[in-house]
Amino acid sequence: MKLSGFSKRNMEAMNKSAMAKMYGLNLIAAFVTAYVLAHFIGLFGSSTAAEGVETAFWIWLGFIAPIMFGSVLWEQKPVKLYLINVSYQLVMVGIMGMILASWV
Repeated sequence: MKLSGFSKRNMEAMNKSAMAKMYGLNLIAAFVTAYVLAHFIGLFGSSTAAEGVETAFWIWLGFIAPIMFGSVLWEQKPVKLYLINVSYQLVMVGIMGMILASWV
């Protein structure tokens, strides 16, 4: 919370329906990510969990991590916050890649 600039008061003031909307939109975004990752897994012919994680890693390294680094450069967000957020994204796409490649 501190790295994001939120206080306990800010968090308590957030409307619960607004939070539900944010979670819903984030879920939709995760499905879009999984859909696109599935296409890459198909293109690369990843057919094992390890290959799925590898494909997800390269997608993360080439697209997600550099794009998210803009928050450090342009929004002056702390590097520590970037590392937390980009690590979350790595775990998320890694798990998606593992599941998607195993289904093929």
